Amino acid sequence: MGKKIQCIGKYALEGHLLGKGSFARVELAHHSVTGCKVAIKIIDTRKLKEEYQKNNLQRESRILGQLRHPNIVRLYETLKATTLHCLVMEYASGGELQAFIKLQKDFRLSEERGRPYIRQLVSALHYLHERGVAH
Repeated sequence: MGKKIQCIGKYALEGHLLGKGSFARVELAHHSVTGCKVAIKIIDTRKLKEEYQKNNLQRESRILGQLRHPNIVRLYETLKATTLHCLVMEYASGGELQAFIKLQKDFRLSEERGRPYIRQLVSALHYLHERGVAH
């Protein structure tokens, strides 16, 4: 991922990194026609050394595409280039829960403030487990 990518399909990258992993990064982008903001997970397939990693990539796309739950980001589409595999997903503008908690006094939420987040997490996990998906 040496050269800076500015567009992926009909999406323009905004130059804002949302997250990064061993072989992928997630960037903020917007649809060039509608202006709708999305998160694009850009996976460099050259960094996938093991066969199971390549298989998991296909499985992740297939499973994400089937999920419909208010607390699980939606997969809009999958785009593939020579060495890139991109997942165009719903953009969750609220940021990461962990970062939010770290901003709180004593790095924790009171039971009352934490309860809605726990409900959302449990609801999403229940939905996944009902469908045989483990994360």
